[in-house]
Amino acid sequence: MTFACALGVTLLDFLMPARTLPWYGLYVIPVVWIALWSAEEDVVPVTALAVIVSVLAMLRGFVSIGSLTPIPIGDRVIVVTAIWSTVLLAVLRKRARRTYRWINLAGRR
Repeated sequence: MTFACALGVTLLDFLMPARTLPWYGLYVIPVVWIALWSAEEDVVPVTALAVIVSVLAMLRGFVSIGSLTPIPIGDRVIVVTAIWSTVLLAVLRKRARRTYRWINLAGRR
């Protein structure tokens, strides 16, 4: 379902002009979605989806080089940075929750 959301954002990015609304900023949503709903031990799905979404975000920048409306690469770099910052925060959150649960269980003896 999160991959379908990423493909939907890609379709919006390709079909709608970039001047109306920066659709590429919505690429963070699938990463946040899978980070919140995956288990605390699952780091691989979050990272894998971040790689896929980063490629999709940069794809429009590379495809639009020959078109009439070029997309600034700097905007795409900012979005990819936001995606990977979200992954970093999600992994740190998962680690903190595991640590808290372990400390909480150790104190019940």
